[in-house]
Amino acid sequence: MNIVLDQLLEGRVLTEEDEDYLIHYGEDCSPCFDDIKKQQFFIGFLKQKVSHRPAPSALPHAIMARLQAEMA
Repeated sequence: MNIVLDQLLEGRVLTEEDEDYLIHYGEDCSPCFDDIKKQQFFIGFLKQKVSHRPAPSALPHAIMARLQAEMA
């Protein structure tokens, strides 16, 4: 975790895998924060620094197909 954060703070471009790791870690590791304000600050920091990738264009169709298959 610290290595990835150091890279981000130094202005290096993170790999997609590192970005996903940071977002997942920040959202799922609330025991790491002793209060909610620190967690909110951390998530806000990540949202500013980590690029956002759009969902694949085929995703809505894949979800609907699975739902329809389950309902059939």
